[in-house]
Amino acid sequence: MIDVEIQPYLIAGGNSVRMGADKRTLSIHGLPLLHHMITLCEKATGKIPHLVGDNYDNLPLPNLTILPDVEPGCGPMGGLVAALKHASKNEIKWIFVLAVDLPLLQVQDINKLLEAEKSSSEVICLKSRFSLQPLAALYSLTSIEYWHELLEKRHLSLVKGVKELNFQSIFPPSGEQALFNLNTPRDVAIVRSIIEEL
Repeated sequence: MIDVEIQPYLIAGGNSVRMGADKRTLSIHGLPLLHHMITLCEKATGKIPHLVGDNYDNLPLPNLTILPDVEPGCGPMGGLVAALKHASKNEIKWIFVLAVDLPLLQVQDINKLLEAEKSSSEVICLKSRFSLQPLAALYSLTSIEYWHELLEKRHLSLVKGVKELNFQSIFPPSGEQALFNLNTPRDVAIVRSIIEEL
């Protein structure tokens, strides 16, 4: 755990259309995925994450802060802006944003991000060989107006938005598989087979 001035936010309000079932309730690492990711955030940051999204009604989540997306139907961009707006009410320099569907991410990967928080970048995100992962990233509160403007204009690609800023990208120390997204039933089988091999 790294002691930095951040607040973690877990983006976990999607509709799981490709999965055909609520991915947050899938058993991964012996826990429902949502609870595993909450635990991962807490281990890495020392703080319980706030949850962001609009469809938590049927999930038992006592004592957790749940923030609705700023605008429903705008994907992760609505969640990111909600997190930034919430954090702006406190004396926080950075937020750590994490998607719920990255079950192979490790504490060491998050710690690598947190170690970079003293940089002058506006976004610090994990990356694979081929792409950025803007939902495993630190966002500076200085960028809040930029992201709000993109949302208002319905420019909803986080990757494109990150690339227009002063950003830094970091390869996850546990390996590229840490950024494997869980989206379909086939993905679930792949993730469970990888976990068995670990």
